[in-house]
Amino acid sequence: MTQARADRAREKWNQEIAHFHRLQDRGWDSLGITDDLIHQTLQMLRAGIMSRFPQATEIEVKQKMRESILFYEKLKQRGRATRHGRA
Repeated sequence: MTQARADRAREKWNQEIAHFHRLQDRGWDSLGITDDLIHQTLQMLRAGIMSRFPQATEIEVKQKMRESILFYEKLKQRGRATRHGRA
């Protein structure tokens, strides 16, 4: 990792920490922040699936959401294994 890239990553991390502290100062707790993030992520996933498949039933939308989540989880796991030299 180049120094500039490491500096950008460190700056982004510092911004995230500062944002987290601002939310805490406004009365949010870490569980509430996490819950809201997960809820918003699922709502965006649902909206994306519904726009791509407008005729999908509620059951089909939920199935496609589940498939997407499992797919990205597999990608994450594969990336971890590759980075650590196990694949």
